[in-house]
Amino acid sequence: SVREVGGEKFITGVLRDVTQRKAAEAALAAARLELEAALGRAKELALAAGEANRSKSEFLANMSHEIRTPMTAILGYTDLLLDPDQPESERATHVQVIRRNGDHLLSIINDILDLSKIESGKLAVERIRCSPVDVVMDVASLMHPRAVEKNLKFKVVYATPIPETIETDPTRLRQILLNLVGNALKFTELGGVRLVVKVLGGAGSPRSCLRFDVADTGIVMTAEQLSRLFKPF
Repeated sequence: SVREVGGEKFITGVLRDVTQRKAAEAALAAARLELEAALGRAKELALAAGEANRSKSEFLANMSHEIRTPMTAILGYTDLLLDPDQPESERATHVQVIRRNGDHLLSIINDILDLSKIESGKLAVERIRCSPVDVVMDVASLMHPRAVEKNLKFKVVYATPIPETIETDPTRLRQILLNLVGNALKFTELGGVRLVVKVLGGAGSPRSCLRFDVADTGIVMTAEQLSRLFKPF
């Protein structure tokens, strides 16, 4: 702005350092290109596989849901980063969410590309030490935008103290929770969804186990749907 004081003109301006924001935007753009290229390679391999193996085809078809979920979160949080009104204090959190979902998406793509596991019917299951709270936080970060979009409440409840680490396959556990919570949100129109985490049998007990309950206020399942639970695809 320009103003005149005592016969002299003064110019007032505001300088904003957007170096970090521009760097973040460039990094996100590069990550997006890499993900799109990886998805393109996965699609080409899937098409080349043809009808050689029915289980393989069914598996790849169902993987499309697994891919869309983290990809939606990545694009959503990218849009938030590109918002010039977004507080700087929240940008680092958004980048972390994008990174976690990018890692999860990459692990899914690696499973798709490793077709030999599917052909042999032996999809390796890891048993590594990980944080159950981190897995639940990843699921919550992915599912929260869906709940907001449908004007639903989504809440994580820790009903008992939770161990800092457990031995499991974090990728499979994350996929299971994403499917359960995603379906709950899909078939709920009013109210909300809760993910309840608790330890059964007492912490530290050799018979203790970690339990995840997904509760929603949506429609109930039919007897026919219940009969198909826990069956492949």
